[in-house]
Formats: sequence, structure tokens, C-alpha cells
Amino acid sequence: MFRYQVMPNIYTFLATCVLIVSPVQTAAPVFSNPSLGHQQTSCFENIASSSSIYRVSATDADGDTVTVAIHSQNPSDPPFQITKAIIGWNLMTPSLTTIDRETTPTFTFVFSATGGNDTVQSVALTLILTDLNDNSPQFTAISYSASVYDTASAGAVILTIQATDADVSPSIAYRITAGDVAGTFSIDLNTGELKLNTPGNLNSASTPTYSLTVQASDGANTNTTTVTIHVLDDRCVPQPCQNGGTCTRNETDFICACVSGWIGDTCSQDNPCIPNLCQNGGTCTIAGSTYNCTCTSGYEGLNCTTIVTTTTTTTTTTAATTSITTPKPDSQDLVVITVVSVTTVAVVITVTIAILVYIRNNKR
Repeated sequence: MFRYQVMPNIYTFLATCVLIVSPVQTAAPVFSNPSLGHQQTSCFENIASSSSIYRVSATDADGDTVTVAIHSQNPSDPPFQITKAIIGWNLMTPSLTTIDRETTPTFTFVFSATGGNDTVQSVALTLILTDLNDNSPQFTAISYSASVYDTASAGAVILTIQATDADVSPSIAYRITAGDVAGTFSIDLNTGELKLNTPGNLNSASTPTYSLTVQASDGANTNTTTVTIHVLDDRCVPQPCQNGGTCTRNETDFICACVSGWIGDTCSQDNPCIPNLCQNGGTCTIAGSTYNCTCTSGYEGLNCTTIVTTTTTTTTTTAATTSITTPKPDSQDLVVITVVSVTTVAVVITVTIAILVYIRNNKR
């Protein structure tokens, strides 16, 4: 489009009109799609690659050729395409892959339009991927295991099996598909709660283990898992604890909690510490089938009845020397020694005389 301007030049000696023609651009490209109020669209996930999902429209009032491109895409991967159509431009899905709602549920685009010397950007367009039921239920465990006593009642909950589904608002149903021919167990269709259905079938000796196959289905896709159930012998039936004792079981044994006055594995023995036989504040302790008393200070004996007496003993210790010194005799010792020596000589003389007399008499 052109606008014509007339510029008069007036000269004193000649009047002339000069016509100057210059082009003036008056309009930039305008987007009609997307536009304010029309900024959202949708398509199914897993749609074929290079599929047209949206028509972009932009015009130029001056009649200039308009070129449209994707100015920005968030997230940027996988990249979408835009191609010229007979009318407008087509937004196309990625050429090398399909789009998955579970991976990226939405994309946001801004387009650019260039006409002549002007380039403008569109309002943001949000692409929402519509969910398809394309995912199978996934169990929260690879396999499940539980135990049940052979005395359990009908309706007893054994365990709860759970599965999840990545699709929007999945409806998962649970079923036992193998391993329970006699109908010993049941499973809640909606919650996955596995219960005992027929208690009379439980026998820890003949069938100690059940291996069930449980299926989870979302209506289009299924998955299965294995559930192992161990049947345990209830060691508390019949009651092994006597005299009012309470039985607590585990998988292989039982424990009796005895009432006051009774002890032993089955509460069958009298408690020797009841009543307390330890007197004077002594503490009674069970020792097998008998008892021991720990007495307080000042008492001793079997039942702490003997008063402890305290005796003080003084001991004098004389140190021995390694050498012996012969004492020097005093005057009294010399007298005694002299007397002893004289007496000894007299005895010897007397004996000698007696011997000589005997010899002489024999010679006669």
C-alpha cells in the first residue's frame, strides 16, 4: 500500500508542483490462533509421530507473505514440528518418537510470525496430553509372604496386596487365579485384602505351605504376583500353661506368663519365694526349684536369721633374722655348765670303777 504526499515548492519567479511518492508499511502480522481466550488444546498420548495436532493462523493486513515458526517449546524434548498447510500452519508431533502423558503431561508453545520487516510472537499455547489406558498395574512388591496359624478363624486378614497404575484414575481389580483349588482363601476385589475363607482346610502337617497366584487388572492390562502362605502349628492350642498362666506363641514355640505363686515353663511349680522366707529384710531369689536369700547387713544364714557378731583379734608378728648369734654366757650360765661338767666326770669315774671291780672278780 502506498501513501502519496504532495510537497509544493513556491519560487518567486516560477510556481511548480512536485509530486513525491514513498511506500509506507502500516500493519504487522497478527495471530488469530492461538489468541487470547484460545490458548489451550489437547491430543491423545501415543499418537503417531509427525501427526498434525493444531492449526496455527497468522495474517498480515498489508498482504505481505507471513512465515510462522516455533519460537519456544517447554519442555524442549522431544521437539515438535511446524509445517505450512493450505490454510495456516500445522503443529506436528515429534518425528522420531511418540509423546507419553506419564512422562510429560503438558507442553507449552510460543510461535513467531514474520511479515515484511516485522516479527511478532503469539500468546502461549498449552498442549494437554489425554491419557490412554496403556500401562499395566505394578505390584508394590516382587512377591508376598505371610503366615497363618492353623487355629485362625474365618475372615482373619492374612495380608493386603497392593498394585499401582501410572494411568489417570485407574480402577484395579484383584483375583486369585491359581494355587487355591479348595477355596481356602479369598481376596477383596477392590482392596487386595487376602483373608482366610475356610479354616477347616488348614493343616500344618499335610499342607504347610500354599503358593497363590494373584492377578491385578485395570480392565485392559493385567499383571500377576506370587503369594506364599505358611501354615503354622498353634503351640498354644491346647493350652499348655497351667494354674491360670497365659500362653504367648511364636512361629516355633510358646511362652507362659505365670500368675503370682507359680513358676516354670508351664506354670506348674510353686514359687518358693512366695511367701518370702528371707527374714530381716532379706531378698529371696528363685534358684531352680529352691531359693536363695540375700541378707541385709548384720544378718546371715539360710533365711537371714543369724545375727553377725564382730570379734577383734590383735596379732603381733616378730620378724626373723637370717643369721643366728650365739649369746655370750653370763656368770650363772658358767656355774651351771661347771656343775654339769663335774657331775659328768663323777659319773664317768663311778662307771670306770665298777667295770674294774667286775673284771677283777671274774679273774678269781
